[in-house]
Amino acid sequence: MIPKAQQVAQLKALDTDGLIAEARRRAGLSDFGDESFMIPLRQLMDGCAREVNFHEVGLQDVRETTLRDLVNRLRIEEDIRLNPEILEEDVSDPIILLGLPRCGTTKTHRSIGSDPNLLKTYMWQLSNPARFPDAVAGEPDPRIAAAVGSDRLLEDNPAIRAAHLYGVQEIQSDMFLHGLTFNTEMYMQARMHSQSYIDWIRSRTTPSETDNWRYVRKVFQYLQWQQGGRQGRRWLFKHEAAVGELGAIREVYPKATLVHLHRDPHDCVASTLSLSRNIMSLRVADLDLAKNSRYVLDRTKLYLDRYLEARERLGLDDVILDVAYEDLRSKPIEIAERIYQLAGMPLTDEGRAAMLDWEANNAQGKHGEHRYTLQEFGLEDATIEQAFPSYIEKFAAYI
Repeated sequence: MIPKAQQVAQLKALDTDGLIAEARRRAGLSDFGDESFMIPLRQLMDGCAREVNFHEVGLQDVRETTLRDLVNRLRIEEDIRLNPEILEEDVSDPIILLGLPRCGTTKTHRSIGSDPNLLKTYMWQLSNPARFPDAVAGEPDPRIAAAVGSDRLLEDNPAIRAAHLYGVQEIQSDMFLHGLTFNTEMYMQARMHSQSYIDWIRSRTTPSETDNWRYVRKVFQYLQWQQGGRQGRRWLFKHEAAVGELGAIREVYPKATLVHLHRDPHDCVASTLSLSRNIMSLRVADLDLAKNSRYVLDRTKLYLDRYLEARERLGLDDVILDVAYEDLRSKPIEIAERIYQLAGMPLTDEGRAAMLDWEANNAQGKHGEHRYTLQEFGLEDATIEQAFPSYIEKFAAYI
């Protein structure tokens, strides 16, 4: 139960109209372009203000992160207005890593992403995908310095660092770009849990994932333009909710190379719950572990069921490259070669050397050991087997 006075303070801090006005003031801009994002933003802010018992620092973090995203949306629209050629950038054929959270996608993203012939997102870009007005050509991008400390809650926590390193210049999941839509359950509910927002997301008769991917495609065009255009390079995407949005991906990126990284869901769910607990407890005062366990299990089942249905309906068994978690660990360069072969692009000596160097300097456990069990979250092995029988049966050879 949230004390009445605190709820009033949260409603004021997360008031959508106030946030919009403040973002416009900070950016010195007013045009958001398509304002349909304000509908999910209102649902999210109101749900969080009424339902989440924030720590003081957690409430401030959510407010500032939301303002930062809104300022970025304003700046993105302004840059595209001034430079319409941005929307001519070709980002049509990315390599997209699919898989449950905690299945090896981050390791693969960073290992393969070390290849300079691929475009990828770094944490500082995700914090501020839009250029700063005071940036000077030829000097260090001021967004790098601005990102230092912007996610201090994550960066300074040893338990989180052991599970997942959030570093300013680390290659990071483009799930953060989907956060700009305020319309994605996975990203929003990884930080705080609003049941009314979840219910609203899932109850809509018209799915919105395709709209999200279209908006983020525009952001990728913008990021590519910032980096001098395509120049023969392709994007490497990694987004934790992508496994549940396969139909939208195929619609927006029909030429994408799809790679599904598999890991035993017993391990994936336990690891996800551990990381989720550590992240959410930084912002939320009374985290209910049992409730969060049920939610993560339910969300994982929802995404896998959607994935299996779309993969069968679209006939993608011969299109998607399936990879076992243990193969990612034991023969990463061989896996990279298979991915590049499927993508129809060469793995150059330069790219191979970069990957070998990354692997040599980033052994598992480098930042601490991440320990977890299902049982500490009130789940048993049988719970997982009962939740995901179709996935376990279909991909038994990979998990």
